[in-house]
Amino acid sequence: DHPGRSPSDTYYVTDETLLRTHTSAHQSQHLREGHESFLCTGDVYRRDEIDASHYPAFHQLEGVKLFDENELKVSDLDHDEWIKSSQCEMIAADLKKVLEGLMDHLFGPCEKRWA
Repeated sequence: DHPGRSPSDTYYVTDETLLRTHTSAHQSQHLREGHESFLCTGDVYRRDEIDASHYPAFHQLEGVKLFDENELKVSDLDHDEWIKSSQCEMIAADLKKVLEGLMDHLFGPCEKRWA
């Protein structure tokens, strides 16, 4: 059901060639190659009407990080318990650290604010 798979939302160059509609296809390739954390970034194209929140070309960034399953024993937690769990806090802190590191790498050390 991904919009990037819909013929009406995809730019086809020929019957066999299309412009990339998402970057998530690269995730399985990186996981098969043994990578445990990575970013996939690229320009993507979708047949969207231009408005305040849509444009036919945009930049997409996706990140993947595998955590040790022994650290994340959460199968018995409901949503509210998960949100308050130490495992969720650990993942959120790690994500924040990675995003702040990315911003420092791209723009140099800079002020960051979290809402």
